[in-house]
Amino acid sequence: MPPKNGMAYLTEGVNIDIDNDLMPHRRDGYGAKIYGGSRIHSFWSDGEKGLFVQDQDLRELTKYYTSLVLHEDVGDSRMNYTKIKKEIVYTNGSVIAYLDDEGFPQTFPTPTQTFKSAMKAGHLIEYFGGRLYVARGDQVWFSDPMAWRQTDERKNFKQFRGYVSLLRKVKDGLFISDSEATYFMGGLNPQDSNLVKKANYPALLGTDAVIDGNFVGQGDTQGQMVIWLSKFGFCVGADGGQFSNISADFYQARVAHPGAAIIRKNNGYFQYLVSQKTDPDIAVDFTLAPLTSTGSIPIFTIS
Repeated sequence: MPPKNGMAYLTEGVNIDIDNDLMPHRRDGYGAKIYGGSRIHSFWSDGEKGLFVQDQDLRELTKYYTSLVLHEDVGDSRMNYTKIKKEIVYTNGSVIAYLDDEGFPQTFPTPTQTFKSAMKAGHLIEYFGGRLYVARGDQVWFSDPMAWRQTDERKNFKQFRGYVSLLRKVKDGLFISDSEATYFMGGLNPQDSNLVKKANYPALLGTDAVIDGNFVGQGDTQGQMVIWLSKFGFCVGADGGQFSNISADFYQARVAHPGAAIIRKNNGYFQYLVSQKTDPDIAVDFTLAPLTSTGSIPIFTIS
């Protein structure tokens, strides 16, 4: 890669972390394993409760680092979660349910009104503006206002051109991506809201994460921000539909496969870490982006 502005980019690193001054440091290494087992995936936490799927059961990680089965036989598909006050809603395409404020699983009741049905299961889920949103293949379904357990079969959905790969809220709308493009849908009424195209390429499924804008770049963005990986670089979305590809000039993903992402706080600085399978059987890419900016954001790929 040619130098830019007199600087050359470090594109690959092994066992390093990057600080806020963009300096590399040797990683601390591995910690002790706190929970073991196989077929574990779909971990989620709100800082109080940790949930994951193991052996097709939804489980809670206890403070003693043991697990408690909450919902049996949910299947092996990737689980997605969203929190509504004290209740946690989860879905994986075939199951949709929620944990009540005491932590017990509950199914969605069947409405008695004509044309109404329980909210549908899907592969992505979000709660925004008093409505529950669920991505279901190439559609996004939404609940009735202030009644997130039910939907209207006649009209409570939006059709997209391809499989939905991003469904994340900011203060005044939702960022949504299908297999062709990335959009912003503002406002509280999805039936009347228009989709504003933000990029002519999609987000990679599962690579999105949420972070306070004060911890990104120069810290001059207020409110919640969404960050995700696309084939053409790292993208961020903010209130008002603000969108930016922050690495298009110097980094593009090596593969366009789905992944998983976390925001990691390490020694006082924040990092966005993405893992992607590059081989169906074994290989995994880890891509690290320090969430600070001195004119550009360095990207480090660890194979």
